[in-house]
Amino acid sequence: MEGLKGVEGLLDSRLVFLYVYDMRTAVIAALFSLALLSLSCGSNDDSPAESTPGLPNVILPLQVGNSWEYQRSSYDSQGSIVMIDTVTERIARDTIISGERWYIWQTPAGLSMGTLRSDGYWSLAEGVPALIFLYPASVNQTYMIGASGPTMRIAAVDTLISALGGTFPCIAYEQRADPGGERVRVDYCAANTGLVRSEEFSRTPGSEDVLARRYDLIEFHLH
Repeated sequence: MEGLKGVEGLLDSRLVFLYVYDMRTAVIAALFSLALLSLSCGSNDDSPAESTPGLPNVILPLQVGNSWEYQRSSYDSQGSIVMIDTVTERIARDTIISGERWYIWQTPAGLSMGTLRSDGYWSLAEGVPALIFLYPASVNQTYMIGASGPTMRIAAVDTLISALGGTFPCIAYEQRADPGGERVRVDYCAANTGLVRSEEFSRTPGSEDVLARRYDLIEFHLH
């Protein structure tokens, strides 16, 4: 507790606030970690896993059993495709955390969690809930993902994206490491469909953002 001592042995109220906030954040992160651990360990507790119907007009339909299949294309620094494969993401189950229903995804990268709130799709950033896809959204709206970024900007709305699975009017979510900084990725999402295309970028020595990987929707199944 020495770090909380202020002048003449008194507690600095700002440091106390930060300490309390960090403890609260740690508790929230622990709850989500336990939920993911429960699934990865094959928990048989199915009591919270009964899904409720998805909400109308959502940016990402969340329902147990929903799945999306993508073609993943990897590029070299010259823009040539060097590898193509397919990946699938699916919602495996749901659970209740602090009275809120969260959905647990199975992805090639492992498990993740997400939920829908009145302002869009939320997931985890640094172990705590953070707004990922703002919805509804307007062009040039910006917001931070979590307390320390990255920054998301609405680059376009109602832009038509032609993927292998069809053509969809999408919102373009442009993610940058910081405002005006390196472009990390652009996600194109269609309401009531989900992610249609995702483009990941890398920064060249000449400070140019080049396409490194792209995901294109092949098909999706909603329940």
